[in-house]
Amino acid sequence: MDSALEIFDRLTVGYTLLHRNDVGWDLLDGQRVVAVICVRRLSGWVTISLPRESAPQSPRPHAFDKMPYNEELVAHITRDGVVPKNRRKERAVFSVAQARDFLDRLIATPMSRAEGEALAAEIAARLSSSAA
Repeated sequence: MDSALEIFDRLTVGYTLLHRNDVGWDLLDGQRVVAVICVRRLSGWVTISLPRESAPQSPRPHAFDKMPYNEELVAHITRDGVVPKNRRKERAVFSVAQARDFLDRLIATPMSRAEGEALAAEIAARLSSSAA
């Protein structure tokens, strides 16, 4: 079974990241923060959060604050897309491949947090209906 760091490595290869703190990385597209990716080592999964629209969109000198972009969790990433145990928020759950597709779409088309949340929910609903 992949650890959270192995999932993170497979998820982020080829993307530009700013390592903000011990668990958080900012996914960058130029100077724009597209998403915040966090590794939950003890839980064994990775999360994707999206910044609030009015938040600063570039890394700041004091960006080591816990949530400088007022980000909100929109998806969990597990090795195989199975719902993780002990998750606190009911959000989309993706495999690494599905999460990479989600991040590619976020980078290709700048989205508001609401649009990103809707995209994550749409992808998750499509996945669950195809699994049924």
